[in-house]
Amino acid sequence: MRVDAGATSISQYFELVDAVTGQPISVTVTDLNLIYTRDKEVPASSNLTDLGSANAAFTASGAYEATSGTYRVDIPNAAFASGVDKVQLKVTHDTPGTTAPASIEVEIKPSAAFFPDVSSVINTGTEFANTFADTALANNTRWTIAAAAGDGGAGGNSNSDHTIDVICEMNLPPGRRATGVFVKGHFDRATGSFNVELYAQDYTSGAWYKLSSNGPTQQMEDASVDMNYLFPLKQQHTDPNTSPGEVKINFRSQRTGAAPPADKLYLDLVKLNTVIEGTPDHNEGAAAVAYHPVLTTDDDDTIGDFIRGLRLLSTTVNTQDTSTSFTLSAGSGFDNAYPGYTIVVYDASQDIFEHHRIETYTGATKTVVVDRAFAFNPAAGDRVFLASGAYGDVNIQAMAADVLTAIRNGLAVPGDEMNLVDAAITSAKHDESTSFPVKSVDSGSTEIARTGADSDTLETLSDQLDALSSPVNVDMKVNELIINET
Repeated sequence: MRVDAGATSISQYFELVDAVTGQPISVTVTDLNLIYTRDKEVPASSNLTDLGSANAAFTASGAYEATSGTYRVDIPNAAFASGVDKVQLKVTHDTPGTTAPASIEVEIKPSAAFFPDVSSVINTGTEFANTFADTALANNTRWTIAAAAGDGGAGGNSNSDHTIDVICEMNLPPGRRATGVFVKGHFDRATGSFNVELYAQDYTSGAWYKLSSNGPTQQMEDASVDMNYLFPLKQQHTDPNTSPGEVKINFRSQRTGAAPPADKLYLDLVKLNTVIEGTPDHNEGAAAVAYHPVLTTDDDDTIGDFIRGLRLLSTTVNTQDTSTSFTLSAGSGFDNAYPGYTIVVYDASQDIFEHHRIETYTGATKTVVVDRAFAFNPAAGDRVFLASGAYGDVNIQAMAADVLTAIRNGLAVPGDEMNLVDAAITSAKHDESTSFPVKSVDSGSTEIARTGADSDTLETLSDQLDALSSPVNVDMKVNELIINET
């Protein structure tokens, strides 16, 4: 059995047998004891209580006989706390010799993901709803910070005061360092065009390192729905000395001034991805780009993060304008916020998906114009997904036509490096004493000598090459290539 470090509400099933006969045995649950022994720690023991039913809610040290001789036992959360790599679970009877001891060893998998802890602080703003602890699970229970008057940048900020300034602090165990931070949330801006920027503490320089680049898809912009943000972290973003393992992520609104507006920052999930120290960091030197998935080596959740990072927005069609244009129910307020991105629309009436490339986007009306007409008419309420992955609809016929034209243009021009004109090779340049058997003819051009019994000679080399570069022959060869290769 294997569980993640910090796992909670774990129930384990034990089969108890008679100490003499070895057959399954039914006993009174309250006569049983649970002993868990974490690696190199003192064993912890507790008497079991009766849960009352097989589907009862989790209760630490609770138990129930699910079938004859098989007992559900709810393991205290402390058994799986981080810090060790294994724990032994054992169930015994108050009366020795009644049941044979039943035990199991559980491997505790070190967590590769870490979340804000009690050290997190609001420098500017007020806690409007929930707490930092609610950022450990993507469940739409959001830590909400409302704007307040700026305080001159208590969060290490040198850009004047900010109406929201929040630090999410995470502390890693020895031997680990952060490789990326994943954020799910949004910024609800009251007025203006300000966004929220993200910074990481640089423990080498002592300054704050800006993670978010300028641009609507790099910052936490004004929105009414959560979006996914993912930034790579460098080695210097994990404290190696003063507070080993400390990582700080700073959220700052770019609105300045003393009057608190109605801005709110919503954080549903803030998670660090980490690696064991010494593991190669493939993100070192990488540009800090939002929605750029950070892949770590040992976190089971990173594939999910990867997918979430690719999907920028999930919304619906609001109204349809034409077969290539419609408005979204939600989206960025910036023009051309999704250049070249893939948009997928689900038509529930026909149960089909169709994907297109976004050509233009108007932020004020949330109007999307795509590259070509839909096979169906997107209607109000149809599901819409925007993804940052490259658009994959390649028109091979159009591409082939362009390539063919380019090749024909290149070969059909006399005298270029791919086409030898008449008399390009003459006896003045080559004679029969060389390894290239060329001889002069009366016309002033050259002939290639043929070997074998056939007494016929080739036409001039220049004429042969000139013929091969004719458009007809080029078309045939290129078409053949396209057919064979595609």
